[in-house]
Amino acid sequence: MTADALNADELLRAQRLLRHRLLDNGTAVRWRPARDLAAHLLLHLDSPVDCLRLSAKWLCRWLRAERVDAAFHAADGLLFTPSAEAQGCTGALPSVIGTSFDAQDAGICRIWSVGLPVGFRDVMAEPWLGAQTRTTLRRLGTRAKFTLPVFDGRRPVGMLCADWSAPHPGWTPQTCDHLAQLAAEVLGPVLGATRRLAGHTATGAWPGEVPPPLAVLTPSELRLARMVAMGLSYKEAARQLDRSLSTVDHRLRSMRHKLGAPSTARLAVMLAQLLPPA
Repeated sequence: MTADALNADELLRAQRLLRHRLLDNGTAVRWRPARDLAAHLLLHLDSPVDCLRLSAKWLCRWLRAERVDAAFHAADGLLFTPSAEAQGCTGALPSVIGTSFDAQDAGICRIWSVGLPVGFRDVMAEPWLGAQTRTTLRRLGTRAKFTLPVFDGRRPVGMLCADWSAPHPGWTPQTCDHLAQLAAEVLGPVLGATRRLAGHTATGAWPGEVPPPLAVLTPSELRLARMVAMGLSYKEAARQLDRSLSTVDHRLRSMRHKLGAPSTARLAVMLAQLLPPA
């Protein structure tokens, strides 16, 4: 049996199991909007990015959000980098694609620890969030934010974040209950299955590809990133690149800005994790 045939068989088996679990048996999902999303996602189970995008689009419509972004969880990751996005009809907020957040921010860590939907009525006045995260959200036009962590069983698999340009758009406890049910009954099993089928690595990238957080770097920055990940000094990197120290410093500052790293030391730690040695 070829690899393609094996993958096709695995996909069909996963679709059947999830259809039975989510839609066909006596304990299947009851909430109609969640059932509709589940049926749609099963048609795209072979594409993790499509599953994220469709989930973001559904949540954007249901919450009437101005923007929803989504990302897979990277085990022990230092960056949270959205890889899918849906824009509301107003188009009031800029795209978040290409922006990275510090995954070690106290607010992001607390969302994972709570494990349930969390709403921020005004992120600028929110003590949960770190100063750097608030600064990034201000640049992205966010005032109110609703976060939906997703778990497959007890294992975190992803997060969806809805944003508005004005404080507190009016979600209710019932909203949180519905979306907690959606995350547990539909998004967790589906996103967990699509990741397993795609064979994601710990960083959320496919083997041989640049990890998604680093997709925002230019080719020259990416080359320097690999040197930083290997522990090369400024002088060693400048010599290998045949560039001046000031050019290397400028690129490092650009990389820190793009990746949300507060210092070059923190940048080196991030890159060492994202670009492990072969």
